[in-house]
Amino acid sequence: MERADQPQIDGWGAIVAVWILAVALGAWVVLAHYSGVDVPTYGTHDWFGVFGALGACFGGLVVIALVVQLATKRAAGYVARVSVTVAGSAIVLAICAAALTPLLAR
Repeated sequence: MERADQPQIDGWGAIVAVWILAVALGAWVVLAHYSGVDVPTYGTHDWFGVFGALGACFGGLVVIALVVQLATKRAAGYVARVSVTVAGSAIVLAICAAALTPLLAR
């Protein structure tokens, strides 16, 4: 049962779509680094190149989250939906960064 004072989060399809995109982009950066291919964003295999690529992915995901939630045309709960979308994307990319840290520590 919904309480009136709790914000309702609708639009889970758009939220999950951005999370799936975050998984795809994060996996692309991780796999590209482990395979030895230069990440096209910065072209280096040092901390700046890898985490810069993840940062660029996160920046793009924030913009995509804003646009996708605007496209749902639901004014109620916009901030809550965008917050959940961006937080989920940040968690996914943080896991990707943690997967890369042992390789970069060498």
